[in-house]
Amino acid sequence: MTHNISDISLNQSQHIQNVGFCEYKHTGLYVDNSFIIPEQLALRTKYFIPAHTVLSIQQCNVSAIRTRTSIQVASELHVEADDCIRFLNHSCQPNAAIISKYSEKDNYATIVLESIRDIAMDDEICFDYASTEFTLTEELLNKPCLCNSPRCRGILTGYSELSQEQKQYLVAHIPVAHFLL
Repeated sequence: MTHNISDISLNQSQHIQNVGFCEYKHTGLYVDNSFIIPEQLALRTKYFIPAHTVLSIQQCNVSAIRTRTSIQVASELHVEADDCIRFLNHSCQPNAAIISKYSEKDNYATIVLESIRDIAMDDEICFDYASTEFTLTEELLNKPCLCNSPRCRGILTGYSELSQEQKQYLVAHIPVAHFLL
């Protein structure tokens, strides 16, 4: 499954609100306590959201600094996005994906958060960290994964720490950042 930012359409525009310059956030999102990780906040849904719905579009300045909450957008570049993405947790079987496009000329990245399967009301929105990160920060790398999904890998990793079989599964089922492939 290959996704490009140009593949994203705003066909659910009645649910998208303008929250800043070139930034959009689906009206069905809110931040509340996580079901997955105790004592942590998470991005959740107010109502059912169908697969392939754009949840957020943001333009962010890039930095060489990797943090626990940053999203990798190129080989050595990361962005810090707003709460719509900052509160996404990991799942080995996510219901959303992050698709990014880095503009070297303008030194910013466009980040799109899209549902990749139906998301029930009050569910947490999660993505697979290995779909955007070559490796994780020391704080997260090889920590226990708490997603409890049937395909749980047991630990948090970036793309580089996955086995060949895990990489093949990921690429077949989830949009993976082009710079990782």
